[in-house]
Amino acid sequence: MIGVQIKNGFLDFAKTDFQCPHCKAKYSDADDKYLKRCEKNKSWATKINCKCGNPFFMTYNYEGDAVSFV
Repeated sequence: MIGVQIKNGFLDFAKTDFQCPHCKAKYSDADDKYLKRCEKNKSWATKINCKCGNPFFMTYNYEGDAVSFV
């Protein structure tokens, strides 16, 4: 997480880039597409079918950074 000090506080920016755990293909959630999918699920995770043909899951950790897992 990147933090910037401003007058009267801090701004924290979450890392929205993640990669496929199988083939290391890079993904970005700059437009919150995957965040919205995570919010719809009770598990707070979403399944992604990678270009390599293997599925994986992604979610956001407690710091707000995107993470992927199998």
